[in-house]
Amino acid sequence: MRFFTNQGYTIKTSDKDKGVLVTEKYEFNKRFSFVKNGKPMDTTAWVALSYTTNKGGFGSSIFTISAYWSISIKTEGTGSIVRIDLSKVNASATKPEKSTFHPAQVYTFQGQSTGVFEKMLADAIK
Repeated sequence: MRFFTNQGYTIKTSDKDKGVLVTEKYEFNKRFSFVKNGKPMDTTAWVALSYTTNKGGFGSSIFTISAYWSISIKTEGTGSIVRIDLSKVNASATKPEKSTFHPAQVYTFQGQSTGVFEKMLADAIK
């Protein structure tokens, strides 16, 4: 639990008996990348979004990416199994209005974890 608070996460719910933690909704606006040719374009990103072609580009777009981390810890034998899931990914980009002929447009994307955060957590637990 200390790891999450040190990273700036707020725990929304925790159940010690079940070994489950769920964070508050977290913004990934600076920790995301698009997937191109099956791989994230930025290998340090925590969330990867499906790639889309857009003739106008997304340069001036406002991106909004958020999700929850769900962590479950289960004792098994002499050790523990830790499962981390990224859930309820909400990803969109809003291209601003350029003129009355080009109104603002909202694009939505499917998102998934890249595994970078999970590796960071596993390294912190070791």
